[in-house]
Amino acid sequence: DIEVAHFGAAPLENAVAEWALLGSDGRPGASGRLSPKTIPLGNGIALGRVRISLSDAAIRSPARHKLVVGIAGTEFVNDWDVWVYPSKVGIQPPPGVVIAQDLGPEALAALRDNGRVLLLLPPARVKNSDKDKVVLGFSSIFWNTAWTHRQPPTTLGILCDPQNPALARFPTDTHSNWQWWHLVTRAAPMILDELPRDLQPTVQVIDDWFTAHKLALIFEAQVGGGRVLVCSIDLQSGLESNPVARQLRASLLSYMAGPAFKPTAKLSADDLAKLVCAEPVSISNSGK
Repeated sequence: DIEVAHFGAAPLENAVAEWALLGSDGRPGASGRLSPKTIPLGNGIALGRVRISLSDAAIRSPARHKLVVGIAGTEFVNDWDVWVYPSKVGIQPPPGVVIAQDLGPEALAALRDNGRVLLLLPPARVKNSDKDKVVLGFSSIFWNTAWTHRQPPTTLGILCDPQNPALARFPTDTHSNWQWWHLVTRAAPMILDELPRDLQPTVQVIDDWFTAHKLALIFEAQVGGGRVLVCSIDLQSGLESNPVARQLRASLLSYMAGPAFKPTAKLSADDLAKLVCAEPVSISNSGK
């Protein structure tokens, strides 16, 4: 439903709203015009409804699109990001990839045998700081944590490389955007301070500048003769109603099954164990 707020000098006679759904390349996958209407002064004035079939071949998936709506013959325009994901993706482990939720016998055996492991650490099992607890949030901190006595959240969004092959099937910016809300609010940050300096996160969480922990939601490494990709976002539960988590899981699995999955940083099983709590803990994420 398209509405407009108009507080100009006079009503707009026979105004026509034009809309387009643009792909990341700026080309329209769909477009149209609403019926002419005189727009009076005021707010929340209904102009009509836009309907777009996602089965149209021009609507690529997975992809970020932009819905643009403007008034023909004027400079009045607004736009909204829209993410489109396929309704069905492969979320089961491909041949040669083991999915584990802990460093149990199956995961360790796979790593010893030159295997590939997707370690999906449950957020409640991720070890946090004893002194300065890191509270993940979708929004950034308010002002600064020294003045707010570490009022949550204590982080400043995420940082990643959209060209990283692990994210090839998960359209993203370098920074947080609205699709990340569906992931960050069901995750816990891993603190990598005690791990080798050359370990670079695939998806990094930007910490408060007073503590400046090296934080990650996803990273990869060599362990023994095998390869592991560690993720502390919940990519296990509720996937049927969360197309964002479903798509990220599919992207990671596709990457791990291919030749591009070649981590360079080296860790030991003991290094990975430093990230895990012996018992589940309460997660106090801020959804703000």
